[in-house]
Amino acid sequence: MNNRYIHHLLLTQFRPSLLPSLLSAVRKTVFPRSSLPPPPPPSPSPGEQAQIKRTCASILASLPPRALVRAPGLSEESLIYEIETELDIWSDAYLNRHLAYQILELVVVRVLPEIGEKGINELVEARGIDI
Repeated sequence: MNNRYIHHLLLTQFRPSLLPSLLSAVRKTVFPRSSLPPPPPPSPSPGEQAQIKRTCASILASLPPRALVRAPGLSEESLIYEIETELDIWSDAYLNRHLAYQILELVVVRVLPEIGEKGINELVEARGIDI
């Protein structure tokens, strides 16, 4: 019903003379300074990436109390090295993509629980919506 209503409104209320001002308003909204967004910052070099990972590992190593982290014969450097190797799992793009999809699916199913029970096509057919 909403699709037909919108279609009806476009046919009856929309005038071609409004198109330039509508497009101008959309452009000003999307690009407020009449320019494209600035380019993204350059990716860090491999040396900078290693330094970032090392800094992250040393911060993570300093978070828990020393009594919980310290094992016999485990030095601070070896602990940081172990954390760095564990952080390597986050450098896999394939794993990150699957993690992002799983988080997105979890959020969608929590917001719309019926999607977890039925597929999208079944829900659309049950509601009588034409695609």
